[in-house]
Amino acid sequence: MEIERESKRVGILIIVILTTISCIFLFTYKAFDFINPQNQYQITKTKIISEKGERIDSFSIAIHSRDSIKPNNYFELDRYCCSFTGTGKPSKQVVFNNINDGYSWEKCHVIFDYVEKDSLKNLTVKEKLEIIDQNNQSEDFDRMPFKFERDKVYHLFGLKGIEGSYYLSLDSSNNLIVEYFDGGPL
Repeated sequence: MEIERESKRVGILIIVILTTISCIFLFTYKAFDFINPQNQYQITKTKIISEKGERIDSFSIAIHSRDSIKPNNYFELDRYCCSFTGTGKPSKQVVFNNINDGYSWEKCHVIFDYVEKDSLKNLTVKEKLEIIDQNNQSEDFDRMPFKFERDKVYHLFGLKGIEGSYYLSLDSSNNLIVEYFDGGPL
């Protein structure tokens, strides 16, 4: 009888130890996954795919001259925003040069003059918003409205599940180079 009790205790102890090891392994795996968010999206010249199953609601791509991506020399040529506006659930991938059900692209006019010059400081909030809305008329597209070019750098940001962003550029062989940056927009 004593041997039977001891066997049950050993069996329970083994189950507790294995469960603890499994929990530690799972926690470590999830913690590493959180620390290394660059593996959450696969980006190619033709599409972006969520590797972790995250649905892609929206993201933005800012286009820069290759020479302008230097400290104190930040200049955006254009910015495009892609967002899901359809019914149902967003997809786990967006194909850049195809029409994607429910996704639309918009040229985002970001006007920094208002902030830099504070030219609206004497107006009411309502007047400020009216002026900004008038100057920020957008253009809509059903697919990505540009192609990747070698003399440009593309800053992709705003993806769900990561705090950082990606910088994309073409090398001399027209291969897409994707670099993860663990901060937000510059």
